[in-house]
Amino acid sequence: ILSKEPKNINALKNLYPILINNMILDESKNLINQLIIESPNNYTLLRDRAYVTYLEGDFESALTQINKALNINNDEVFGINIKGLVLFKLNNFDESKIIFKKAIKINSEYIDSYNNLGMCYYKNENLNEAYKNFKLAYKKNPDFILALINIGNTLALKDKNRAALNIYKNILKRDPKKKEMYINICIAYCKMGKFEKA
Repeated sequence: ILSKEPKNINALKNLYPILINNMILDESKNLINQLIIESPNNYTLLRDRAYVTYLEGDFESALTQINKALNINNDEVFGINIKGLVLFKLNNFDESKIIFKKAIKINSEYIDSYNNLGMCYYKNENLNEAYKNFKLAYKKNPDFILALINIGNTLALKDKNRAALNIYKNILKRDPKKKEMYINICIAYCKMGKFEKA
């Protein structure tokens, strides 16, 4: 469609999320910027541009962009989570905790907020609160493998190696492509003194 109608708004809006999902970030940002020219105060476009900038690793710019979007709509959970993730990457764990808690208040079913909040506690070495939030995320969606990995990692740091080992093995059964679990399994066996198995 765009080869025939380069400014077709619907085609641009439908294409850029696919490009983001496939990590084709430059092209997705170009399409978003084209759309922003036509609609400079569109919250979704500003939010998604901030997300792409975050994925590119330009956290300072992403923070400026997500703040601009949130000035238009400050109670949309995905945008709030983007701000929390950006602050997390800028090592501002205390402020990112506040942001993720706000997201949970707005939508207690958005599981990423719990996992992200758990990561803030994890970085601050508050393993009990980290574990609690990872468990909440996993309880709300048992297919959320990242939360399960984080549960295992938290248990390992708490020297609950047998429980961590069982979780890592469970993850591998569910998703054999998670090869990094072998490293975690190896470490758990070493901490248990089972060097041959490691």
